[in-house]
Amino acid sequence: MGRRGGEVRGAPGGVEVVSVERGGLATVHVPGQLIAYGLIDLGRRGVGVRAYVRALEAGVIAYLASMGIAAGRATGRPGVWVGQAKIAAVGIHVRRGVTLHGVALNLSPDLAAFDWIIPCGLPDASVTSVAALRGGHLLPHREASAFGHHLRAAIVDTLRRGG
Repeated sequence: MGRRGGEVRGAPGGVEVVSVERGGLATVHVPGQLIAYGLIDLGRRGVGVRAYVRALEAGVIAYLASMGIAAGRATGRPGVWVGQAKIAAVGIHVRRGVTLHGVALNLSPDLAAFDWIIPCGLPDASVTSVAALRGGHLLPHREASAFGHHLRAAIVDTLRRGG
């Protein structure tokens, strides 16, 4: 759970709720997600937190576009969205200019796990996955390289510009 807390509702026994220092509200990490946590010294690179978050979102958007999924940002709603459904969560913490935490993309998780929280603290928000949109079951270890390529390209571009 992020610094701002968030409602956790009805998590089954054996599911651990952990408070962390990253921004945002409650999130879920379950099998079937691609998780990328960068450790970057933004201060040394002259990059702002918002520029870094936008780079993470841009990398996810580019990866999804390569799979034929039109995703984007939603004003006032963190993360990456497909229509009204969230497909990737972004939550970071910066300590002494260095980033911690990052992004979680829903490839093919059990979406019922998201019933345990209010995504982004938005009661009207729904959650989706690549598998729900395209069908089939995607394995994170098979998608990690392509995902990492798009994420890295967006971050490197931001670091070069000095966001």
